[in-house]
Amino acid sequence: MNKRLKNKLVIFIIFLFIIFTTLVLITSNSIKQEIKIRLGYFYGGRLDSLYIAKMQGYFKEEGLDVELWTKIPDEKILIKLPDDNSTFMKMYEKNKLLGRMSGVEIIDEMMKDNLDGGGIGEASFITSTQYSYPIIAVAELGHCQRDKPCRGLVVRNGVNITKPEDFKGKRVCFIREGSGDDALLKMFFDVNNVSYKKDVELVVVEDKNKFDLIRRGEVDACLFHYHHIKHLIENEKNVYLYQGVDWVNPELSLAVLVFKKDFIEKYPEVIEKFMKAFIKSLNEENKETTELLGLADPVNENPPLVRIKLLEEKQEIMLKYELIDKKVDLNKYIDNSFVLIISK
Repeated sequence: MNKRLKNKLVIFIIFLFIIFTTLVLITSNSIKQEIKIRLGYFYGGRLDSLYIAKMQGYFKEEGLDVELWTKIPDEKILIKLPDDNSTFMKMYEKNKLLGRMSGVEIIDEMMKDNLDGGGIGEASFITSTQYSYPIIAVAELGHCQRDKPCRGLVVRNGVNITKPEDFKGKRVCFIREGSGDDALLKMFFDVNNVSYKKDVELVVVEDKNKFDLIRRGEVDACLFHYHHIKHLIENEKNVYLYQGVDWVNPELSLAVLVFKKDFIEKYPEVIEKFMKAFIKSLNEENKETTELLGLADPVNENPPLVRIKLLEEKQEIMLKYELIDKKVDLNKYIDNSFVLIISK
């Protein structure tokens, strides 16, 4: 082979290498750009940490395109949250029902492939395992504190309740978002020897009109979340706190971050980056909490490992009160490996 031909061959090989490398880089970048993490979101409470990590740019620092999607009750359209808090708050002020997307709805949208994951309550998670839905909990989000519950039983002003027996003949409401509050309320009457089947009337209310029955005097008491109670006591001044949820470990009220199983299997490096950003936000952001009458905002564990023992305890309670049909091995639906990798 003469020298000129040899040089041409070398140039041709270099040219092919450049083209191949360019195509690989373009393809790689294209794939990265196409991956969006679409998360279902319920505004407030136990999911605050997820919102903070998003709004403070922690996911962007890891090169992740994380989208938070939510709903307005009774509307089928998914609404994408803006990337900044001020814009979202303007939207929220126009409609205070924005962001009230239940765990059941989030799971439903995941099964329709409209979401890749989301933050859901413990009861919704446990219920999903009953149907063998392919979702995996990879981190724990907010939870109530053991000594400062984030739920409580309030009584309408004018109704005199000084002991559990006084609830006999009364109408008591709860919000059915998953089935956690249902179990808690039934357990309260059980431990106080009041029959929730015969002695009281349990009333299910929708999240969108949760205060209406209290306002109209159509129920005597309700099991509400901390911020609902804070609003009613401080602003409407129409209820008083009878008891915080302390008849069971308050930490059983928790939320978990879940992803579809196939999304985790396809993009494990994405989940790892997500967890790195989330844990970094927990380390650096000081979430403000408030207290009232022994109740308080939910808090986060760090590292945010999913605590299987708490979920198993809640599953036993739900089974006892016939809110689920069977006991499931919850370990099959939990993967703490990503948290453990980042927390080393």
